[in-house]
Amino acid sequence: MVFTSALFLSFICIILVLYLVGKFALTCLFTITINDNKAQNSDYNKSKNKKKSLSINDLIESLISTFGIKNMLINKQNIAREFRIYFLLIASLLFYSLLYPPYILLLLMTISVDWFLSNLIQNASFIRRRKVYLSLSIAYNLTLLGFFKYAIFLAENSIFIINKMIKNDLINAIFSTFSVKIVDWNPILPEIMLPIGISFFTFQSMSYTIDVYRRVIPSEKSWIHYAFYISFFPQLVAGPIVKAREFLPQIRNFWDFSKIPLFAGMSWIALGAFKKVVLADRLAVLSDNFYAYPDAYSSAVAWVSVLSYSFQIFLDFSGYSDIAIGIALLLGFKLPLNFNLPYLAYSFSEFWRRWHISLSSWLRDYLYVSLGGNRVGRFLTYRNLFLVMLLGGLWHGASWNFLIWGGMHGIFLALERFIGLSKFLEKSGQVLRFPFRIFVFFSVTILWVFFRSPDFQISIDILEKIFSMSPGLNLGYSLKKEFFLVCSTLAIGHFLGKKGIHPLHWEDKNYRPVLHSLAFAIVFIIITLLAVPGKPFIYFVF
Repeated sequence: MVFTSALFLSFICIILVLYLVGKFALTCLFTITINDNKAQNSDYNKSKNKKKSLSINDLIESLISTFGIKNMLINKQNIAREFRIYFLLIASLLFYSLLYPPYILLLLMTISVDWFLSNLIQNASFIRRRKVYLSLSIAYNLTLLGFFKYAIFLAENSIFIINKMIKNDLINAIFSTFSVKIVDWNPILPEIMLPIGISFFTFQSMSYTIDVYRRVIPSEKSWIHYAFYISFFPQLVAGPIVKAREFLPQIRNFWDFSKIPLFAGMSWIALGAFKKVVLADRLAVLSDNFYAYPDAYSSAVAWVSVLSYSFQIFLDFSGYSDIAIGIALLLGFKLPLNFNLPYLAYSFSEFWRRWHISLSSWLRDYLYVSLGGNRVGRFLTYRNLFLVMLLGGLWHGASWNFLIWGGMHGIFLALERFIGLSKFLEKSGQVLRFPFRIFVFFSVTILWVFFRSPDFQISIDILEKIFSMSPGLNLGYSLKKEFFLVCSTLAIGHFLGKKGIHPLHWEDKNYRPVLHSLAFAIVFIIITLLAVPGKPFIYFVF
């Protein structure tokens, strides 16, 4: 794990260094060419008879002219932008192939199929043809996602049902009349390795073709640009899910090297790393031990462990999103905010406006709206809320636990809509909202039990443990201290975030090389000293 983490960080550092060096070199070449072009129009006639000393700039200009680069820069001023796209596309594809190289073909196939079909949708003059092409795109993506994520789950449940039917007394009596003995059917199912990030890049690609069909955006004519949008490595494996209408314009609009918000980018990375390796992984020890042996611990430990996982998944997932946003900023791209203090939500609808924002907005824009949203009557609106969250749970994995987790969130959202609670609380004061914040937080925390447990029976056992006074092992002093320290740090972080002290508000802050470089060096040294043995990011499995 340590080697894998080091390889991951080294790869990102190499990409960043090579990218920044190459972009800086191209910017210098571009600046020299433009300045020289202006100088020719104003000062050439005045200075042509004067003797000039040979400088480094003269030498560089001479080399540029010799190799024919100068005319290329003048005629194609977007060469720096194209260099960035080609370089980062190759780096992103290499990054994705590190885990299992053959699966790069799945990513390239998804890119090519949806790019081709989106152009057919754009050029189709009849709505029926556009629907056919969109249906082909959705069918391809859902088939790919369904095979790798749900085929084994469906096969196991089918085998279970068949074996239950075989044991039925009536069926046994029928077959016994023919002297046929029925035995359990236990075929050996193959192991299918889940392609990393498949849930994210398929949803991202589907959002693009749907937007093209809806005429929200035009189709992307460049395969390279579209491939870069889908495979952009900071958010490829665990989000955030970026809509094409948010990202593709950034490819076409060149972000000057001098305007990259270095301070904000480094702050995002530092914040995400602190959340992950200092806080989330420290809580993982407690929650992992409890979920592995829930019967061995007391009810008090059960509550602490369930709260630990609630904090852990927030810190782990938001930490990854923060690092992805920071790396993207250093590369000249802006990713959407994915978490916004979700545990301060006073309703479930507000929780989903703050938690995994890119997924909840995707489900709203492309599933809830497609089902009719709230325009189809009250009963169908409640049905739509339930179905959207049920499918959102299924998106996380093939498990009855995920279905129950998503379905319960759907029921809470439907109940809130039924009684009008969200609209009432939006107009209420902070004092009235406080008990609802507590209720939402503890309800979300209890529902995380289904999300974290390996199977349904363990989820039931943990819920029984929580709501009873069962004896068992208690926590040691060191674990109690670490839990208290993480909770205190998380509370302070929420307070600072509420006050606006957050990298989100620092994009206009100028980077002071000496002072800020020293400060970030100290911060990363402290993070390294406080880090605990690392664990994979939780959302890598989705």
